[in-house]
Amino acid sequence: TNLRKQLDIPTVEIITKYNGLEIKFDNINGTMHINQLAQLSQVLSEIETRYNLVECENLPNAEFNIDDDSDPVNIKEYQSFVGTLLWFSRMSRPDIYFLVAKAATVSQKPKQNHKNILLATFGYLKSTRTLDMKYTKSLDNKMHLTVYSDASYGEESGYNTTGWLTFINGTALNWKSKKQATVAISATESETIAAYDAGLEAFFTLKLLDDFDNRQTRISHFIDNQSAIHNFNQDNVGRVKKVMYTKYNKMREFV
Repeated sequence: TNLRKQLDIPTVEIITKYNGLEIKFDNINGTMHINQLAQLSQVLSEIETRYNLVECENLPNAEFNIDDDSDPVNIKEYQSFVGTLLWFSRMSRPDIYFLVAKAATVSQKPKQNHKNILLATFGYLKSTRTLDMKYTKSLDNKMHLTVYSDASYGEESGYNTTGWLTFINGTALNWKSKKQATVAISATESETIAAYDAGLEAFFTLKLLDDFDNRQTRISHFIDNQSAIHNFNQDNVGRVKKVMYTKYNKMREFV
């Protein structure tokens, strides 16, 4: 059922701010720019009353070793930093999402080295605070959905990391980095789990677009594991262990 028929959606000519986001439209070029410059500047100013943030053009490595032997730091402050960075990473900065997800894994026993990485991340945001997300119209005025999924394999915990991004007309719309709930016994299984999570999110996005009269008939999903791609395109369910049947068959349905 069409959402416009169910909901009384008010007509607003121009939206310039929403939930901390700053939105700018360029009607001549048919683009929309989104950032959090004002909110980010406010946060950085507050942190700089206590710390000297060094601007850096590159994001630091996400080396959050739980066995780090540097001195312990204040847990509440560390968790506050993670929460602040998580907010920006979910709203407008997918480039820091993986690092923030890793930072959260040591939030119960943070160390000085972990805190230094977060401060360096704030320095990176300070250097790149004017970056924004640019959304454009396609030549056919349709919204083209593209999905990228990937996964790690062989992590010490046994639980690999899933990462995926959903793009609409070439710009990130949604993204995620998280630990997998199932222990994969091969890189193919790890990639299958990631592909399933990404495909499921893309399906919900397709449904939302359909509800707003922008029906899409297909998406492009990129996976960098040839064995997983082959299994999806061919009915090789026998090569997938039992606990993976649901995810495997759902991906077959998407294909």
